[in-house]
Amino acid sequence: MAKEAEIVAQINTDLKTIQFNSKKFQKGRFSGIAELIVRKDGDQRQTVPAIVDNTGNSTVLIIDDKFPFELYHRHISSTVELVDDEEQFGDRMLRQETASMLMVVMGDRKELKLTKEEIITGIMLGMPLELGSSFLATNSLDNATIIPGEQNLNKEDAWNAEYNTTDVMLKPETIFFTFAYSIETRANALNCIDICA
Repeated sequence: MAKEAEIVAQINTDLKTIQFNSKKFQKGRFSGIAELIVRKDGDQRQTVPAIVDNTGNSTVLIIDDKFPFELYHRHISSTVELVDDEEQFGDRMLRQETASMLMVVMGDRKELKLTKEEIITGIMLGMPLELGSSFLATNSLDNATIIPGEQNLNKEDAWNAEYNTTDVMLKPETIFFTFAYSIETRANALNCIDICA
């Protein structure tokens, strides 16, 4: 999806400045889009999430006691379709992309003094649903909408979906859940986004 990293960065910025602006969250780690990678631990192959840059360097995202709160995003799937002719005008050819996303949220209940339900409410209230005209113009988008979805609150189940490890490394006070959402964007297919430069 075009400008997906920028949209995710805006979601993180809005969460940090609106609902999660207290000191305990500012000490947290708000990461971008992660991928599941395979790494070897002895004879075991494990799947773990990591932020991978364009040079191939990766930062594995594991629960880190340095951070009382952590979140990252993953791109699960996408669809692309042309927008109906009656919505087109002039020399525009709009395409709509929909990305199914997953936000993975981790926290230390003792440090945060919050329940997972309170954190979910904070995400729901702090996540932007529409991105503003300035963001759209800067990123050559016609529209960008974020649609919240379901949460998986079973922390062992959510852990196993992200970390294919032999041990579930969650303490009783660890908050761990996933939050599904979608990003829908519209862009003029005749405009070059980044790859033409």
